[in-house]
Order: sequence, then C-alpha cells, then structure tokens
Amino acid sequence: MEIRELLKELRDNGIHIGLDGSNLKLGFDQPEVPQGLLSRLRLQKADIIEYLRNVTATATEDTLIPVLPTSDEGYPLSSSQYRLWMMDQLENGLAAYNIHRQVELNGDYDVKAFTRAVYALLERHEILRTSFRKDATHQVRQWITPTEELDFHIMTTDLRGESDPMAAARALIAADVNQPFNLEAAPLLRTALLQIEDHRYIFHYNMHHIISDGWSLGVIANDVNTFYQAFVRGVEAELKPLRVQYRDYASWQLGELDSSKAATAQMYWKSLLQGELPLVDFPTSLTRPAIKAQRGHTIECYLPAALTQQLKSFAREHDGSLFIVLLALWETLVYRYTGQEDIITGSAVSGRNHADMEDQIGFFVNTIVFRNQVDTHAGFLHHFRQVKAQALQSYAHQSYPFDRLVEDIHPKRHLNRNAIFDTLLVLQNTGKKQELSQFVPDTEQFYDRGNTPAKLDMELNFGEIGDYLSFSINYHPDVYDATLIQGIMRHFSVLAASCLQMPELPVGQLPMITPAETTLLESFNNTAVAYPQTGDVVELFLQQVQRLPENIAVRFKDHALTYQQLDQYSNQFATCLQKYFQVQRGDLIGLCLHRSEWMLVAILGILKAGGAYVPFDPDQPAERLAFLKEDSGIKVCIDQQQLELFQSLLDELSITFTYTRAGDNDNAYAIYTSGSTGQPKGVVNHHGGLRNRLLWMQENLQLTPADVILQKTPYTFDVSVWELLLPVISGATLVFAIPDGHKDPYYLQETIGQYGITVLHFVPSMLHLFVASLGDRPLPSVKHVVCSGEALPGKVVAEFKKKVNARIHNYYGPTEAAIDVTAIDLTAIDTTNQVSIGFPIANTRIYIVNEAMQQQAPGIAGELLIGGVQVAKGYLNRPELTAARFIDDPFVPGGRLYKTGDIARWNNDGSIAYLGRADGQVKIRGHRIELGEITAQLLNNPSITDAIVSVYTKDGMEKELVAYVVSPEEQNATALRKYLQSKLPEYEIPAWFIQLDALPLSANGKIDFKQLPPPVHTLKTATAYVAPENETESRLVEIFAAVLDRPVGEIGTHDNFFDLGANSMKLIRILERIRQEMNVDIKPVYLFQYTTIHDLVTSLFQDTTAADEMEDALISDDIDSMIDLM
Repeated sequence: MEIRELLKELRDNGIHIGLDGSNLKLGFDQPEVPQGLLSRLRLQKADIIEYLRNVTATATEDTLIPVLPTSDEGYPLSSSQYRLWMMDQLENGLAAYNIHRQVELNGDYDVKAFTRAVYALLERHEILRTSFRKDATHQVRQWITPTEELDFHIMTTDLRGESDPMAAARALIAADVNQPFNLEAAPLLRTALLQIEDHRYIFHYNMHHIISDGWSLGVIANDVNTFYQAFVRGVEAELKPLRVQYRDYASWQLGELDSSKAATAQMYWKSLLQGELPLVDFPTSLTRPAIKAQRGHTIECYLPAALTQQLKSFAREHDGSLFIVLLALWETLVYRYTGQEDIITGSAVSGRNHADMEDQIGFFVNTIVFRNQVDTHAGFLHHFRQVKAQALQSYAHQSYPFDRLVEDIHPKRHLNRNAIFDTLLVLQNTGKKQELSQFVPDTEQFYDRGNTPAKLDMELNFGEIGDYLSFSINYHPDVYDATLIQGIMRHFSVLAASCLQMPELPVGQLPMITPAETTLLESFNNTAVAYPQTGDVVELFLQQVQRLPENIAVRFKDHALTYQQLDQYSNQFATCLQKYFQVQRGDLIGLCLHRSEWMLVAILGILKAGGAYVPFDPDQPAERLAFLKEDSGIKVCIDQQQLELFQSLLDELSITFTYTRAGDNDNAYAIYTSGSTGQPKGVVNHHGGLRNRLLWMQENLQLTPADVILQKTPYTFDVSVWELLLPVISGATLVFAIPDGHKDPYYLQETIGQYGITVLHFVPSMLHLFVASLGDRPLPSVKHVVCSGEALPGKVVAEFKKKVNARIHNYYGPTEAAIDVTAIDLTAIDTTNQVSIGFPIANTRIYIVNEAMQQQAPGIAGELLIGGVQVAKGYLNRPELTAARFIDDPFVPGGRLYKTGDIARWNNDGSIAYLGRADGQVKIRGHRIELGEITAQLLNNPSITDAIVSVYTKDGMEKELVAYVVSPEEQNATALRKYLQSKLPEYEIPAWFIQLDALPLSANGKIDFKQLPPPVHTLKTATAYVAPENETESRLVEIFAAVLDRPVGEIGTHDNFFDLGANSMKLIRILERIRQEMNVDIKPVYLFQYTTIHDLVTSLFQDTTAADEMEDALISDDIDSMIDLM
C-alpha cells in the first residue's frame, strides 16, 4: 500500500514512472519537481522496480494504445490538431503557428549522409508526412503520404562566400519561418543545412505546429543525429522501433474522452472555472484594439544568480517546484499591479503522459489553467501553499483537452481576448545548465528579442541557463508598451526577493518598487517653497489696501468698492462681531447670504475678528439649514436680516480695527460636503493651508492689479474660496456674477466682455456648455481659465483651444485639503489620450499607495493620499471619521495625510492620472471598470455633444451600465453599441442607452447623478424573439437550430450566436451547412463580426461583392478568442 500511495503522489505531482529493462524511466510534466519526493523515490527505488515488474506482468492489452489498421480514408485528428486546423481556416494560413529550431553542427559533415538521415526521419515518423483535408463527407481528416510519393528535399546552401555568412543564414531562416504552410500539402516540414564556415553548419528545421511541439524539436535533433552517425559508420541506427504513430494516439485520445476519467476531469474544470471569469488588465495608456492582430514583441532579462538559487531553495524547503514558486510570485505581482484578487493564468503541459509518447513527434502539448485567490492579509508562504494545492489538482486532470474545456464552459467571446485567460507562464527545461556553467549575463540589462507573433497579451517564459533564470515576456504591443513590460520584469525581481526574505509578511506590505523608483517618487514630491513670511490672508489683503487704496477691489452689478472702502467696511463688520456677539479666535461664524459685495465684506470681517466662516445656501430647504447650523456649532449666523442690522449700525461703528495675525493652525473656514451616510459633513481648514494655496496660485498665474477675476461659484463650494480671496491679496479686481448667473453661458459671455474678465473658473461640464455657446464670439480679455471639480475630457480641452485664445489649467483637490493640491497648464499639451490632473503644488505631497500603504511605482494605480501644509484639520464633530480619513504620515515624521478615496497613478514625468473613485468602480468578470473611460469614448463620437455613464442595479443585485447621451440627432442604440464595440471591450459596452435633452447639473455645475432617469424607456435594442422575415433568414434559422440542437422557434434573427450556445467549432459546422445547402461561401471570421442572423443577412448576403472586398480587412487575428493556445 505504501508503494502505491507513493506512486499516486508522484503521479499527482506530474512525475510518470515506467520500466526500461531493470531501470526506472522517469517523465515529468513540470520542469521542476519537489525534491522531497525525489528523495523518497531514490530510497525506495528497488521496491518500486519490483512493484512495477509485478504490475507489468499482469497488465492487459487495454493499457496499450491500439494500433489502427492502414486506411485509404484518412484518420481522425486529435483535439489539439482540430483546434489548430480550425484556426488555420480562420486565419487563412498565417505563419504564427510555425515552430522551428536551429542546431549548430561543428566538424566535417557528410552532406549526403545527413540528407539520408533526414529522409530516414520522415520514414520513421508518419506525422512528418501528414497533410490535412476534408473527406467526401466534408469531415477533416489527416492523410499520410508514402515516403516515395513525398515532394520533399533538404536545402543545402554554402554561405561561405557571403560577406557575413551568419547574417545571410539568419536572413534565410527568417524568410522561411515567416512563410506559412498549406495544411493540405505534405510534408509540413522544411529543412536546410547551411554551411557558414569550413567546419561549421547550421541545421534549420521548420514545421507547422499541427504536427509538432517543443518536445518534438528535441526528438528530431536526436533522431537525425542517431541516423547520421549510423550511416557514416555503416551500422544500424540504435533507435527503438515505434510501436504506434501519432494517428494511433489521436484515435485513442478521442476514445478516452468518453471515459469516466474524462468525465471526472470535466467536472473538475467546470467547477474551477464556474462563475465570472476574471480578466487581467495591467495599467496602460493604450486602448485595446477591437480586433487584436497577431503581431508581438519579446523582451528578455536574467534574474540574478543569488535570487535564482533562493527561488530553488524555497521550492526545496517547502516541498514544491520552481514552477509553482514562479506562478505564485506572478499571481502576487498581478494583484499588486491591478488590485485583482481572483486570478487565472494559463500554462502548457507536454501531454505525453503515456509511455508510448516519449519518442514521438507530434502535437501532444495541452493547455491547462490555474485559478487562485490572493489574500492581501496573508503571507506569500500561505499563497504558495494554496497555489501548490490547486496546481496539483490541475495537473491530475491535465489530459482533458483545452478546446473541449472551452466548449464546456462556454465563456463570453471577445475578438481581442483569449477565451479564458490572457497571460500564460511557462518554465522551459532548456537542458543548458551544465554546458553554460560559465554564462554570466548582465542582470540589469533588458534584451530586445525583436518582433515575434503574440497569441496572448503576455506570455512569460522562464528557463534555467547556467546559474541564472532567463525571464522573457512576449507581449502584444497594441495592448502594452515596452516601458510597462520592463517595469513588470523589474518589479517581479524585487517582489520575488521580498517574498523569499519575508514569506510571512502580508503580500500587500511587501516592498516591490526599485531603489531608482523610490528616488524618483521622492523627487516628485520635491515641492518645498519658502514663501515670504509677510502675514496671513488678512495681512496680505491689508498690504494691498496700503498699496492701492483707491483701486477697485470688488464689483457687483453697478456697485463698486475700493480697497480702502472694503477694508473699512470689513473693519466695522469685525468690530460688530466682537462687540455684539463676542466672537473670539477660532469661533465658527455662519453666513447665509446671496452673492453681493457684502458677502466679501462679511468674510473679511469674520477673518479679522478671529473667526472662521461657514457658508450656507439661503435657498436650501429650512430643514437642511437647521441641521447645518446645529451640526456646525456656529456662534452666530449672519443672514440677510443680520446683514441689514449691521448696515444700520455703520454710522456707529469705527472704521479702524486692530488686527491680530492668525496662527497657521487657526480655523479659517469650514465647508460642508456630501456624506456617504446621506448627511453632509463639515470640513475645517486652517489659515496655513489657505495662505499657501493662495500664494501658490498668485505666483502660478502671475496676477497683477490689472487682472479681473470672476466670482461665480456658489460659495458653499470650496472653489469660491480662491475666487473670493485671491483677487484681494493680489491687488486685482473681483467681479461678482449675479445669483444663478453661473448657470447661463450667455450671461457669462456678456459679463466677461463688460468687465474685461481675465481669470475665471469652470467645472468641466459647464465649460463644455460655455464653449459650445460661444459661436464665433471672441473673448480677448480672458488670460486664464481654470477647471476643477470633476474629470476634464480631452475633447472639451480641444474645443476650448479652438475657440479661446487663453491658457487652460486643470486643478485637482478635495475640500479636505484647502481647495487644490495638484495642477497643470494644458495649453501646450496634447490631451487626446489623457488629461492629467497635474503635479503637486508648492508645499504639498502626493502619495499613491495600495491597501497596505505601500507606495505604488509610476504606472500602477492606487489610492491618492495628500500630505503637506494644506491638509485640513478634520471633520466637524466627526472624531471617528476624522481619525479614519486623516492619518499620521508614515513617510514624513510628524506629518498628516488625507485619504481621498480617489484612484490615480503617477505618470513617468511626475504628473498624475486621475482614474476615478475607489467606491465608484464597477466590477464585471472580476475586471474593474472606470466609467470615465466609457464616457470619454462616447464624447469622441462627433454626433454626441455630452454624455455620462452610470451604473444601474437591477433587482438589487445585477449591475448594468447605462449611457446617457445628449445629441441634436436622434440616436440609435445599435449604432452606438457598434461604435463603442470598435473602441472598447464587450464588458465595457453599456446595456442601456438613454437620450436626454441635457444632462442635469447640480447647483455647483457638476452633473447631478440623482436626477438621471432610470433605464425604463431607453434606446436599448430589444432581445425578445424576432421571427425570420424572408426565405434566407428562415433557412439560416433552420441550419443554426440543427447545429445548435435547439428548436427552430428558439432561434430569433436578432439573437447573438454565442448567447445561443455557439462556439468556434459549431460555427465551422454551420458554415459547412450554409455552403452545402445554400451554395454560399462565407469566411468564418464574418460570424464573429456579424453575430446575429439579421446582421449576417443584411451585411453579407445582400452584398456578396462587398463581402469579398472586406475579406482582407476583416481577417480576425484573435486566435485567442477562437480557442487558442498551445
């Protein structure tokens, strides 16, 4: 029983054992195996040999692969072969699935003997003489050509006369490997013997993957060498006769799929892959193409020898394999880059788990899937053990064909993705460890391995070379760029070292960024500016009073106040507060006024009296106003009645006032923002932060007394703070817009022209409306337009630049950090792909961190934290919330940080890309979707003038995307959906489209999501049954029903093929039926372009000429979505 248990454990770990005479014969599914198991195997070797002898003596013929009789009707394809044949049909014979190798030969080679050895190879392996075509019943079969009928020759070329023989050889090889094969013409093999020196040759052989795999390349080299050595010596080649051929294996495999073992494997895989399948998307500035081409690129590096040794030691210590360690590290890295916890990765296994397969040439390799969950609070060792346990299960069921698995689980298909996973990890057993023992690569260097076809987003290949691990990534350059790939490789190395050194530390806390990146992040926050200690905001205002007493400080309608008058009135207001209301330093004073010059008088008076102002909207419901006044704990509220009382006392109040400078931490103002609980929360900001923010902007915009700033933002929003106070500390003029004037773009145009406004602010939504209203009207006075409050679309920036000759700035900042903390001048920047929120402003610090407060490297998303002088004091009467959101700064001793809840990432130049709210992300198939990305694509549609995307929760559970669009034209949901499908993946396409006359805006000009209508009457395309309307549609419905095994009445002409249960294999059969019964030849790719019977008939059957012309343009490069992968 002990031996049987050991053999089972060996088998579960991918180790296959057989007898070779009196010796054990081992086969491995993994390049690395647990060393503990091998030690036990060595100790019990004799007992195992004895046990296997006894088993072999009693074995029946059922354990052997049966040999098929010779047939003139061809032989069936294996599952893997059928998959590749189908993809060849879809791709029209691309070279992407050529597989080749070059072997350098040194010595005096007999070319005739070598040629004879290659012919002997073809005679030994029938698969090398195999072609693929359909029989009389239109079923694809494999056909074996006798050697004597084969049209084959080995190319022998002497390149010694070339100026650079090696370069000439490379050119010949490159030309050959990029030449596709015709699967109907054997052999699917080309060979060349290229002489580059007197005693130096290159043996090149190139095949289609349908007859070969990586293991086969080694078999070919071994067999050719064995035959050659025998021929030159005149002896018999010492090669064991092959009992079976690949055709026998293919037939046997198809029979095995009906076995109980296959049924068990099917249950395992369906269980593993049940539910939504997560997608892996690394952060990228590129837009994933709607149809992904085959072009790819490869970059390689080497992991240091010390790290390589540590990886192997970790595997041995924890009874695992190097592959499992690398897989666990990769999943940890994916989590750290994307925040995704549920991760699927593919890999390849040899598929040679039967003794008869070891010396065979053929396509045996199979794809298997690993799915694991990363727990950010657990250590790497925990994750490694989880990965190991799951991997052993997957290896135990590895023989189940991947294409059959795809058919079983019926995943959603996308022309720009693989069916189940987009990343694959392989550890190659190169066999070069001994021969390259002196190999010492530069582990800091990246090696460009050139353009190579990419079947996936990323394919990671590791291999042992000497004392090092090679690490290459073959990637799709339309999805990811080289900078990102190199960053991934750097971070993999750093994270691997961290995991091995601290395997118990939660994976979210493990260091991952490089020393160079640490230095770079520090430089991004090098924002220290020593502003002159010339006083607080009030004193800055008083300096302008002394300098420009007769200049106009503020205008409202036909009223104006000079700096001296504003100073005197505010002195009187401060006196009134102290005399009648006993206002002291730090007291909160409510303001409940409409916009006028007296608003500024009151604010300056409150600040002079030592108080902090708290603005309330007088038009708010009485109940809400009552709540705000009580919650804020204000000492007094200055409303219109109180203002009139003050005005009546002007003759009695002194126009002079002795002001005492405020401390940096003294309260300056408090503004209420919306709260997640439904109740607003007050944020208290201090004088130090306010002073810094105003001085930075004054310097940034280079303001002078000639400037005129428009105050139009409701003063209950923090943008109003700089609109109100920046002009009067700069000697400029403040112009108040009339109440609600900020909502009227035509009024704003008149005001700008009337007063010569030079600086004004817009929320992006309002800027869009304003620019659209301009027509040809110039705005010559405007010098600066500042945007903040919500994401600024690049389209709006472009429209602005066309019509307004002024600088446009994008600011970002929450109420909890004195208005704005990042900024960028976009005037000379291309904003087509991204509008940055800019760089940290003076004396502020920005950190982008993961959940464990580890700083993220440039390009990796995380939560944006704010540090520095502008961080607010906290929330009024919310100590628990203040403690949760305002935290100690772990990066600067004694500092404080505000956790914004915003998701962002650093760009390489130190600017910041805003990605959205952490609580505003949508998760579909495990993929986090930022709604702003979809909105941006809608706004790029020339027929759409405004748009927003929201989330609708159906029945309290199912989330659906809803697109709200504004357009002068009547929009069609199908057209919009097709437009987005050309730019976005399917899971980002809204389920609902609603056309509005205008997007609802809140009081501060932002989009009011609460006023967006629910998706009841929408542009959504109906999914109800639609019957065929003509004979062509009726015949197609019958064909689809027959192949899909569904009643005719369930096949509607507007139903998506894949929703009905179609897959790539069934579509091939459907095309055959269409050809046979309707005499129409349709390219398979069209069924992935036109996925309903109605679209197919409309687009192709009614215009076959156009269909022919579309052939080249619509060739699908999405091998992955068809099924894929070796």
